[in-house]
Amino acid sequence: MNHKSKKLLLVDDDQTVLKLMTEVLTGFGHYVTSVPSARHALDHFTSAGQAFDLLITDICMPGMNGVELIKAVRAHNRTLPIIAISGFSEPEDQNEIAHYDARMLTKPVDFLTLQQTIDAL
Repeated sequence: MNHKSKKLLLVDDDQTVLKLMTEVLTGFGHYVTSVPSARHALDHFTSAGQAFDLLITDICMPGMNGVELIKAVRAHNRTLPIIAISGFSEPEDQNEIAHYDARMLTKPVDFLTLQQTIDAL
């Protein structure tokens, strides 16, 4: 398969998940900046927002959650593709994520589906 390499900003508070996803996405040929919190992601985004092609964020995180991160990113960039990943999401979260034009995937993430979603965006 021929995938276009993208610069990804990956956010998950679970270090194991973050490491695994980084390895998988790097293996798919992407450039991955992985951060352990929505706050870190927002800092990266506001300082180098144009540097990223795609945001992939966990939803359930302590402090600022994924939905709040998506809202904050949308305030800076209306068109950046966003994939939200959640193990258990509330219907209102799903509605809000859809409202902010982000795709929703559920944990555990099927990596082929993830790559297909990245390619589709």
